[in-house]
Amino acid sequence: MATVREIYQYLDGLAPFSLQMEFDNAGFLVGRGERAVSKILVSLDITEEVAEEAAELGAELIVSHHPVIFRPAKSVTDGDPDGRVLLALAEHRIAAICAHTNLDAVAGGVNDALAQKLGLVQIEQLHQDGVDGSGRPYGIGRVGSTTGTPMYAPAFAAFVKEALGANGVRYVDARRPVRRVAVGGGACADLLRDALRRDKSITYNWHDPETSYLEAIFSRGDRRLADVLEYAWNHGAKLDSWSEYFDFQRWMDALSACGLDGDFYAHRVREKDEVFPWAVPSVGVSRAFLWHERELCYQSVTTPDCRTRCSGCGANHLLTGGGRCG
Repeated sequence: MATVREIYQYLDGLAPFSLQMEFDNAGFLVGRGERAVSKILVSLDITEEVAEEAAELGAELIVSHHPVIFRPAKSVTDGDPDGRVLLALAEHRIAAICAHTNLDAVAGGVNDALAQKLGLVQIEQLHQDGVDGSGRPYGIGRVGSTTGTPMYAPAFAAFVKEALGANGVRYVDARRPVRRVAVGGGACADLLRDALRRDKSITYNWHDPETSYLEAIFSRGDRRLADVLEYAWNHGAKLDSWSEYFDFQRWMDALSACGLDGDFYAHRVREKDEVFPWAVPSVGVSRAFLWHERELCYQSVTTPDCRTRCSGCGANHLLTGGGRCG
């Protein structure tokens, strides 16, 4: 049987870990290199549930895409979500190898696979990060041309959904045929600029995803986040509204130090009767209206501007004598 180290070396030959981006932490992250491997579990992430599944299946190794250790760990305890995962791996003697942005960037990797699944031709790199040991250019993101009769955005979005087996897709309709397509699997938010520079007719604005993540946490959080704010402040988060001072890692460290998981606030599915922090002060808008707006959002339905037609949100009750807003 092959050992963990031999499997790592094999994967390194397919997608060299030296190709990973600076912020990444791909590689052989947990376990003993000489441990023999008879069974491997492959996953996108390594969670507590994945670790337990690997143990039940008798797998000695998990190969995942996202690194199980992404940020420096200051402690490994059962009071922290990341700590519980590492403890589960150690207790079951399960090793972990994580191939992340190196697999995204390498020729024949994630982005080439995406381009091929969409049937693109004349595929080029969207952005070149360097040249590997064999002299081949590498980088995250690809751009190519469609074949056949060009489709408009709604039809192309339906095609993408079917081709990738996705539950759903989001799209913006530019009301013109789709002929050139850029794909980006893995840390590609910044590459949107590179894609749009190829078309001088497009102007765009974007919002930093790390900032959006924190906004999601604090807009949906509870009083426990007060400790996070204090911790972050005491550790240097003082002018974070300016991008040159913003440090996302500092906020992640604050959440970890307070024993909280940002995904619990940002990504958890909410029930209709859950109380949100912004529901405590009254701004006139009814909870029923907000929930209805949420459902319309999932259906891609836009509520008319209240200056043209009252949507019945309830804010008019704040006006003296009631009446219509605007």
